[in-house]
Amino acid sequence: MLKSNVFETTQDQLVARVVNELKNEYKQAPFSDIYLTKRQLTELLTVCLSSVNNWTRDGVIQAYQLGGKIYYKASEIECAMIKLEK
Repeated sequence: MLKSNVFETTQDQLVARVVNELKNEYKQAPFSDIYLTKRQLTELLTVCLSSVNNWTRDGVIQAYQLGGKIYYKASEIECAMIKLEK
């Protein structure tokens, strides 16, 4: 069963967290070579599947399909993030 955490955060805080998690998780391989499944992306970003589906539908992130499986390019997830202004 997928564990879900509910907490208040701004979009900018979420983006910063995602960038850090992606860099830490995949620092050995170049981002251009990494494809994430929906499940991996939801776990990495600690968001629910509906958020990923909404971002895909709204064009925030780009999905790729091979056979019946959906993938997301890690480098494009990082590029979709907005830099925080201090």
